[in-house]
Amino acid sequence: MAQNLDGLKSIDNALNKKEIVSIEVVGKCDSNGCLRYPLTRYVELTEGVDHRIALVSLTASSFFPNLTEKNNKFYYYSPKTKSEQTITLQSGAYEIKHYNEEIQNGMAAKNEEKEAIVISLSDASARTRILLKDGYKVYFNKENTWRDCLGFDAQELDKASNISDRIADVLPIQNIYVACNLCNGSVVGRDTLRNGQILYSFPNAKRFGVSIVERPSVLSERELGVKSFNEVSLQFFSDDNEPIDFMGHQVTMELRITQV
Repeated sequence: MAQNLDGLKSIDNALNKKEIVSIEVVGKCDSNGCLRYPLTRYVELTEGVDHRIALVSLTASSFFPNLTEKNNKFYYYSPKTKSEQTITLQSGAYEIKHYNEEIQNGMAAKNEEKEAIVISLSDASARTRILLKDGYKVYFNKENTWRDCLGFDAQELDKASNISDRIADVLPIQNIYVACNLCNGSVVGRDTLRNGQILYSFPNAKRFGVSIVERPSVLSERELGVKSFNEVSLQFFSDDNEPIDFMGHQVTMELRITQV
């Protein structure tokens, strides 16, 4: 029989008396992708024996924006006002056609010429094309723009037709990593990890905002690094080491600790 205590369940295996602890984690990440879950009591495991920890399930929503406050500015020169103008976009997951629509809306709000700046993707080359009417310029030499996703180097665009330096990459996040303060084991190729070592990872394979349900059929167990604790600290980050906060939406997880 399992005993429930504020999300912490201790299970005594009557057959071999091995320790099994199941931890239910429910919460929201902060802006650094951290989810700290304090327990109501210390978990104290037997010293001198090995334990493993694994993620049993994870439920969240695929809120992984490719445009945030770090790259949501669009700077351009307007010959109509003879001045630099700025359009600020809302955070979200944009395709290039959506990005262009928002730029068109932003320029219309400033009473600019219709389609004075048009941004599109070439299906043949996968590069971005930006068309400018006479006198208009785009400032990708400024910070906090979407130039990397569009495939442009830092530069000022002033030609009638401008092709990106690289293939557009509107899906910069390929994988999401879950680090845990309790585990040892798997690491990634970084100089430092944000919070503990990697407990689990999963691909960014869902449409924006769609429910994520991870229930691995074979548990990927990691060595437990501590024998007593009263808090679980998790951190989510992408393959480019940027924090994942699920845009403030709830994350539910089950972790399981077993004695080897």
